[in-house]
Amino acid sequence: MQVREAAGAALESVGSVIRNPEIAEIVPVLLAALKEPASATDAALSALAHCQFEHCVDPPSLSLIVPVLHRGLRAPSAQAKRRTGEGDMSRP
Repeated sequence: MQVREAAGAALESVGSVIRNPEIAEIVPVLLAALKEPASATDAALSALAHCQFEHCVDPPSLSLIVPVLHRGLRAPSAQAKRRTGEGDMSRP
């Protein structure tokens, strides 16, 4: 249990240094997806799908986003894959 608590504290530290305002708004959702992936990944993918990025995505933001997107791409459900952009032929 101590490792889990330390990991959670480390994730919150990363979330506290994010400079991208779009990602800063959804940090709690992303942290929940990283802490409880089975139950919170869909909500995080939905939050990311509704983001309109106007600012550069900084490295701390990517460290929270990429694992969530990776899990979404590996998910067996078609809905999760659509949210991550797999199979979207309208994008180059």
